[in-house]
Amino acid sequence: MRPILELLPEELPGEGYRRAQIAHWLYARGALDFAEMTDLPKGMREALSKEWRISEFALVEAYPSRDGSVKYLFTLLDGKKT
Repeated sequence: MRPILELLPEELPGEGYRRAQIAHWLYARGALDFAEMTDLPKGMREALSKEWRISEFALVEAYPSRDGSVKYLFTLLDGKKT
């Protein structure tokens, strides 16, 4: 799988308005999963998820502190946690 966020908006997969929809989900709405892109056809979302990845890591847990800061635990693509 290739990281989709390395592409420029005009390099995104899809044609015309579909490319604009994908760009909106990625850059304006911060989508982390193609399944969130509910205005795209299901088949297109499935095809995108097979060829592309949005993130290099997945959020496992957030640890809020009393001072308002938050520490995050992520799982990387290789399975390691950081």
